[in-house]
Amino acid sequence: MADLPGRVMVDTGYWYAICDRREQAHSAATTRFAAYEGHGIILPWPCLYETLRTKFVRNSGAMQRFAAISKRPNVEHLDDSSYRDAAFEQTMRTARMRPMSLVDMVMRLMLEDVNVRVNGLLTFNRKDFHDVCRTRGLQIL
Repeated sequence: MADLPGRVMVDTGYWYAICDRREQAHSAATTRFAAYEGHGIILPWPCLYETLRTKFVRNSGAMQRFAAISKRPNVEHLDDSSYRDAAFEQTMRTARMRPMSLVDMVMRLMLEDVNVRVNGLLTFNRKDFHDVCRTRGLQIL
């Protein structure tokens, strides 16, 4: 799968695992990420909000690793402003049927958007993204 062309979106849980050596999935996540880090990396703004929580920011090692990766020229910080209102409405409307965080809903809308060039998604949360990825022909890595 390391030959995946194009760009890979990375979910919050993956950022935790990549950057924080204390995370249970750290080894697996860093190995998998290494296969794709030379590609374009999409870092959605909602993941920035979620990742850079107080606990994470206090972990200087994790912050150093995150800063080093997030400032690379192949990393795009994807603006969420055009998705926020629709994501909020969908999250509120579907909360009983399909509880999902607002961050995940914004990411789903980004993944659905044919104007967002993306080829795959690095996530541990397959259940919230499998349908949109399948419809769009994106790989969950």
